[in-house]
Amino acid sequence: SGWGTPIGNELWFRILTGSSVQRGLYRTDGTANGTRLVTSHETGALIPVGPGVLLSADDGTQVGRELYLSDGTPAGTILIADLMPTATRSSNPQVIGAFQGRALVLGHEPASGRELWLSDGTPAGTTLLMDLEPGPASFDFRGSAANDRQIMITGPVANSDADPLFSDGTARGTYQLDLFPSNSGFLASNPIAFGADRFLFS
Repeated sequence: SGWGTPIGNELWFRILTGSSVQRGLYRTDGTANGTRLVTSHETGALIPVGPGVLLSADDGTQVGRELYLSDGTPAGTILIADLMPTATRSSNPQVIGAFQGRALVLGHEPASGRELWLSDGTPAGTTLLMDLEPGPASFDFRGSAANDRQIMITGPVANSDADPLFSDGTARGTYQLDLFPSNSGFLASNPIAFGADRFLFS
């Protein structure tokens, strides 16, 4: 959000250009002594999860842009998921939001295309939410919002209208709410969490 992201009592921010300061992701408590480099990797959006801060990053090697977890130090910024494990391609994960202590991520892998994933910041806990567009085709993600109980997801699914989808964070608990007859042209958009268990959308 903006040019920095509040994490606890600190602000994490990026320096993209400059000759006197190393480019990369930094964290600061508002003092010179408390401003430190997190990683020199090229980074994207980030969000706190249980053991640290989840972020997308490109380390400039053959791994490409993938998911990393950071404890706020260069040595503690580690790859947790290489969804596209080839020398020439990246999964280009997009960290979207948080749900029940996990990060909601849009990422690409060969078998399922670009789909939604959930991650608790560990390799074992980084899993595909559901292959919404079955096979290698990619889900046309439009937006999401989360409350304490569910995630609301918008985007057309398998050539259907874009009625909203809801998920409790499991494939079994992910479903599409059929609000209008098929082929009505309806496209749910702009989801907003409203209270503990409701959503608004247009």
